[in-house]
Amino acid sequence: MSYSTVGPADLPHPFAAVPDDRFTLLGDVVSAEVVGSTVVLDCGGPRLAVSLLASDVARVRLAPTGDFTVAGHGADADETPFSYALDDQTAWPGLTPVLIDNGSEWTVTTDAMTLRVRKSPCRLSFETPAGRPFLQDSAGAGFAEVDGRMVTRCWKTLIPETRFFGQGDKTFELDRAGRQLTFWNADTYAYAPEQDPIYKSIPFSLVLAPGDDGWTGAGLFFDNSFRSEMDLGVASESDWWFGAEDGELRYYVFAPEAGEAAGLKHPLRRYCDLTGHKPMPARWSLGFHQSRWNYQDDGYARWIAHEFRRRDLPLECIHLDIAYMDGYRVFTWDPEAFPDPKALTDDLKELGVRTVVIVDPGVKVDPDYFAYQEGTTRRFFCENPDGTDFTDTVWPGDVHWPDFSKIEARMWWGETHKRYLDAGVTGFWNDMNEPAILGGRDFPDEVRFAFEDRGTGPTDHREAHNVYGLLMAKATHEGLRTIRPDERPFLLTRACFAGSQRYAAAWTGDNVSSWEHLLLSLQICQSLSLSGLGFCGPDIGGFAGAPSPELFARWMQAGVLYPFMRTHYSHEEIDQQEPWSFGEEVEGISRRYLTLRYQLLPTIYSAFERCTRTGEPPLKALALEHPEDPNTHRGCDDQMYLGQHLMACPIVEDGARQREVYFPDVPGGWTDVWTGEAVPGGQRRTVDAPLDTLPLYGRAGGVVALDPPTLSTALSAPGTLTLWAFPGTGTSSFYFDDGLSYAHEGGDFFRLGVEVDEADGFGATLTREGSYGLPHHRIEWRIPLSGLGDAHHVTVDGVTIDSSETDPDADTTTFEDGPWRVVRTRTDVTRVEVR
Repeated sequence: MSYSTVGPADLPHPFAAVPDDRFTLLGDVVSAEVVGSTVVLDCGGPRLAVSLLASDVARVRLAPTGDFTVAGHGADADETPFSYALDDQTAWPGLTPVLIDNGSEWTVTTDAMTLRVRKSPCRLSFETPAGRPFLQDSAGAGFAEVDGRMVTRCWKTLIPETRFFGQGDKTFELDRAGRQLTFWNADTYAYAPEQDPIYKSIPFSLVLAPGDDGWTGAGLFFDNSFRSEMDLGVASESDWWFGAEDGELRYYVFAPEAGEAAGLKHPLRRYCDLTGHKPMPARWSLGFHQSRWNYQDDGYARWIAHEFRRRDLPLECIHLDIAYMDGYRVFTWDPEAFPDPKALTDDLKELGVRTVVIVDPGVKVDPDYFAYQEGTTRRFFCENPDGTDFTDTVWPGDVHWPDFSKIEARMWWGETHKRYLDAGVTGFWNDMNEPAILGGRDFPDEVRFAFEDRGTGPTDHREAHNVYGLLMAKATHEGLRTIRPDERPFLLTRACFAGSQRYAAAWTGDNVSSWEHLLLSLQICQSLSLSGLGFCGPDIGGFAGAPSPELFARWMQAGVLYPFMRTHYSHEEIDQQEPWSFGEEVEGISRRYLTLRYQLLPTIYSAFERCTRTGEPPLKALALEHPEDPNTHRGCDDQMYLGQHLMACPIVEDGARQREVYFPDVPGGWTDVWTGEAVPGGQRRTVDAPLDTLPLYGRAGGVVALDPPTLSTALSAPGTLTLWAFPGTGTSSFYFDDGLSYAHEGGDFFRLGVEVDEADGFGATLTREGSYGLPHHRIEWRIPLSGLGDAHHVTVDGVTIDSSETDPDADTTTFEDGPWRVVRTRTDVTRVEVR
């Protein structure tokens, strides 16, 4: 065997800080061959396989013994290894590599990248067509046997000032450069900033590196569900690495987009192509959810809903925590506290309020309990090596856990949700699925999982732990699709792995009522969004602790931005945390921003539709939109886009009535949506932010769509579609469908396109697509006067509109309203101008 080793260091941990004498690195390439879409490199025993899934996507696998089938669940070099992270609905074309021998190296070139293979020793470099490396080996792939495990690692060259985004729910700043990260799902009540890991494991990085000719963006996904790590420049200033304590070293490379080297959207899209795109959510799930641990009986739940309505506060859902169950037995109801769940859900539905219930994976050990009886009889539970059911303690006491890696167990679990659906429950909330045991313990390593009964034997908990939450979500999602195939399910999960976006939304777990956590919630949600999991949100106000009135007000303002908007709190910390619990001023602020959330649903829903196609999340970090601007990479974690053109700047400091805002340098600049003030781009500015104000800015050339105010999507009626339209040059798109079924997949949708141009003031051209129709009877354009200059002559489809016609019921009229030029039109117009 030919190999190279470097040292020193011998740390008492399966991961070394730097390459050491435990790790065998790849030596010289003895031979290279092309098998299908794969280049197989023999390094004198160990082999490396590089597969071209597409011109811009490659997969790299290491076989330390030379046999790829060992760690790849039976998959040979050119076959797709089994992985729960991958979307099995995506077919990759595969390219046949043309291997060019250049003496000291081989090269393989596609339209999007060049793979350069150094022969002595074996090292890989992925480069742009212009020859700029975007992912390049330093020490490269290595392996070591540690306590009977095959530990693997791969070292890459670290260019100074490289940024790293993504990686799931890490409790750091958005750019993770200089951090060492661990991927191991953990139940972390009241987690602290910089605590790692917490609930989710998504070992995907967007890598943005500087160069003489600008920035280059790429992506890397480490597809390994064992406990793993990424060191992003801690151990060495010249290397970054990723590795796992066992399993296959397998990673995917996503090249920059041709002609847009700095872009991060393209590698994010290709990652979502690989692991799955978020399907269209039910529109109602984007409304406001209210939750408490616990609303202890049906009378309390009814009172909450009626109080929201009495106070004219928008509300979409009430979440019921574990107290609704009979002795914490899943799929049951407490016969005294919730004697008639169908009557409860019907009563709430009359108020426009849906019901979501928590579902934990632990099944109580009780011979008289149907779920225990069925699970044990049919052997659906996780097993010890001797074949007995694994037992430990959660809320009900002793429990067994379903083996969700067993197909029949998933089907049983999913179909059992019919009991909830028959009771009128609309959505489901998966908790404790890291999986968690009381006391913060993990399953013993030796607990067995079927892993689809693939013929390669069961695996143990070390490989199954990180995917347990994903598999529970998969079981529930597939069951709901079977029971109600024409209705989009809503499912919320705490634990995730890469690919969980196919099945569920996610919340950020048991956070804390603090200003630190308000900022952290924005960072985590942006980070999850940069990791493919764009439907996410925190417990607004904090779960652990008690927020001050000011903190709650500011958090409700930020709540408008979260893709998933829910208040959830612990009764052990505070008696009430509903919007009216902090006095009239905070209640009024909450009402204003809950109303704004519902008004913004056309923009938010359209952003979700865009996410289903492109992976571009509804909530976007500035760096995703402006990767070429280093000012957006760091120091802007408390600014973000909602949709395509609305920049929000929440207040995250106690007592603050001003804040600094960075305005990216975009053509035409920005407009303050509250005052109409024009703000040039490319500058930092201190802006006012009274307690009742969330700073919001519209991007020049952009359009933001708003619905009429409503208390619930179930209570809304067709009305006027308002368009905040900001002079400049740009395109916007708004998507509509029935919000509930899958009819849109057959073409029953409507897309309204708006192209804004300068036109010596303001001009907009409208396009339409789809058969669903616009669910509004009028459009009201609101154009900031600050962007119009002297322009005041309004035409609609070439016809001049008299500004004296201010009849609010007129089909077509125009007038000034504060800082806005208002133009009302029919919904079928194609051109609006103000000159």
